[in-house]
Amino acid sequence: MAKQTKPKLTRSDARAARRARQQSKQRFRRLIYLIAAGTIGGLVILSFVLPQGLPFLNRGSSPTGESTGPGQAIPLVTGSAGRTIGLHVEEGQSHPPNSSVPGTSGWHYPQPARWGIYSDPIADEKLVHNLEHGGIGIHYSCPEGCEELVTQLTGIAKGYRLGVILSPFPGLETKITLTAWGWIDRFNEFDEKRILDFIQGHIDRGPEPLQ
Repeated sequence: MAKQTKPKLTRSDARAARRARQQSKQRFRRLIYLIAAGTIGGLVILSFVLPQGLPFLNRGSSPTGESTGPGQAIPLVTGSAGRTIGLHVEEGQSHPPNSSVPGTSGWHYPQPARWGIYSDPIADEKLVHNLEHGGIGIHYSCPEGCEELVTQLTGIAKGYRLGVILSPFPGLETKITLTAWGWIDRFNEFDEKRILDFIQGHIDRGPEPLQ
């Protein structure tokens, strides 16, 4: 039986085949470009839509809470074997004092508080656990009342679905106190930029993930 041979392509057929291959490659490159552009665009949009941005983009290089944002650095409380995290106590259990009021590290309850806005004080031991997860505490102390200040602080806190707690904290030295893991800032007059700078400088920079 004679061996069957493939017909030879004419020059025009060869050119058409090359064009088809090139067009196929171009379509594939365009598809990859569109997917990449869409992904990047989606992340950019989310970073604006979510007030705190994207937490995984905000995370600093240090997972130990030693961020370099605004405020006053407070030494981390150490427990046995030099541990600074996971210093759990049960509710009502006595413990050594933490290194600041409100606490910015140290002994805390096993369960953190839910993120959000509170009209009643929260136990400091519960708040510290929130800071360990990279959260921010916004606290006010107004013995004679401060309705306008509370409204202003509420406006800021409402912009964060995760990572911020606003609550009264009676007995503080100043009207406003901001806390993060290992950091504190105290002042008397409402300063939106100062508060937002503190939040952006420290949110999601605790030793445990924000959740």
